[in-house]
Amino acid sequence: MNKFDTNWTPFTPVAPERVTEGKPATRLAEAVAGECFKSGLWEVTPGRFTTAPRGFDEVIHIISGSGVLRSADGTSLELSPGVSFLMEDGFVGEWEIREQLQKFYAKVQTATAE
Repeated sequence: MNKFDTNWTPFTPVAPERVTEGKPATRLAEAVAGECFKSGLWEVTPGRFTTAPRGFDEVIHIISGSGVLRSADGTSLELSPGVSFLMEDGFVGEWEIREQLQKFYAKVQTATAE
């Protein structure tokens, strides 16, 4: 058994080409950083930005904060403490963070990165 240490990286601004509102920044405390599996904590400050992860499925559990995750197909999910969901490989959408948000994540590789 390994203890989960929270060694946070410094906050880093979201890439400008992804930002649609505000000046969101993120940081990580990665617990497992394997080739096919990663898990840890992710924190983000208020703002809006696009997301289109590739090559992995991600289980997400919201720990604190609030916002909404909108899919390109028009569906949305309100984000608040206790909300858990699966973001599948190929998801395209936008995060809108209203209150600094922290999530636990577990990512499993679905395809070989090119």
